[in-house]
Amino acid sequence: MILQTLRSLNITDGELAVLFVGNRKIERLNREYFNKKGPASVISFPYLE
Repeated sequence: MILQTLRSLNITDGELAVLFVGNRKIERLNREYFNKKGPASVISFPYLE
């Protein structure tokens, strides 16, 4: 699905990292970086950060 999306946007070069985590980890990241309680469906960060 990721490759299909990139192709449909004519993105042919670059880097992408995808990390799958459980609720506990995403809750911690959501609290640490966005000061929000609870899990999030998706969290994204600029690649170089």
